Amino acid sequence: MADFSKDDYVEITSDNSNNILHKEYLKDQPGENILAIFSFKSYFYISKVECRLHLGKSSAAKIFRYQIIQGEYANRLSIVNKSYAKDMQWTKILFRSYCLFGENKKPFFIVCPKRDGETFLREFKNLLSSSLIDTMPVILYEEWVLQRANIIIPDDFNGWQIQQVIKLCFSKLMLSESYFTCDSAQFFTSKFDAEKVLIRNRQIRTTAVQENREDKNLTYQKTQEKCWFNGELKSAGEVFDNIDSFFVNPPTQKYHYIGCNGSFDSSICISLEDWSMKQGMEGIVGLIRMAPYEFAWYGSFVTYMKTESFYPIHPDFFSSISSADDIKNYISSDVFVGEGKFGFLFQPPASDVLNAENSFQIALERIVKSI
Repeated sequence: MADFSKDDYVEITSDNSNNILHKEYLKDQPGENILAIFSFKSYFYISKVECRLHLGKSSAAKIFRYQIIQGEYANRLSIVNKSYAKDMQWTKILFRSYCLFGENKKPFFIVCPKRDGETFLREFKNLLSSSLIDTMPVILYEEWVLQRANIIIPDDFNGWQIQQVIKLCFSKLMLSESYFTCDSAQFFTSKFDAEKVLIRNRQIRTTAVQENREDKNLTYQKTQEKCWFNGELKSAGEVFDNIDSFFVNPPTQKYHYIGCNGSFDSSICISLEDWSMKQGMEGIVGLIRMAPYEFAWYGSFVTYMKTESFYPIHPDFFSSISSADDIKNYISSDVFVGEGKFGFLFQPPASDVLNAENSFQIALERIVKSI
């Protein structure tokens, strides 16, 4: 992380430096080894541009690479992971597995608190030098993402709520037209081409499965699954029905949304925030405060308010390992992911009990044996 003075900046110029297209002061770095990320508009034809870095005598930095991309978004499709230092081992395995099994690779963004940034950079550089990965992820600071998205996190929000805010407000950075989110405690075990799986007619597909609302609610009641709504724990079925009811009188058939992996369209996320502001719900933060389930909000919104963009796809891309029986079966038997799935997702208590490296090696050994 570089230290800059208040007068340090980078600028984009044209016409032999006579035209300044954009100036960005280097107050807050976006992430590790990243000086600046910004967008600008030009209302006239540009044939040649130049990127210039202006530093005072007390500052020191080098530009090894810069990229100017034409278009509203920097990328068509990306992978996004929100992580913390405590999840480092799982995050490293997730990215290693993506390097092994990701086809037609898309940019992979890891969002972490600034205090954890140097640790993430060091750990991934070690993986690269050991040839365990073939490229580096883009490490962004949580604080920069929130500031750039004009989000103020309430003092009483915990890490889980912040993670959900990040997943929604990533849309406002203009870094990707659409993106697929991954929790840290998961990994790929088979070839995954995100574009082939998720994109239809240039529209990202919504990860959802249709179910009967009454039957699903009965299942929630039997399992006694509870979720938060306005600070109270309620039956999960009641909570998701309440979310749906903001957009439509809930029909018999509903779509159920899985929160660990979500596919988001940036423009739809921005529309969701605009809608929530008009409802007096304080935007993304207000939605998560009311019901901390980012993909349920997004899913209901795209289903009922953006029907022309609604292309559902079954959401279970990863086989879930969570219970004590799941752990036992995974360790002791030849457990493979089911048809149409691309890896394993480890949820508490499994993600707290199992070792990330050992769990990944078990999967790799089974893959080798099967060949």
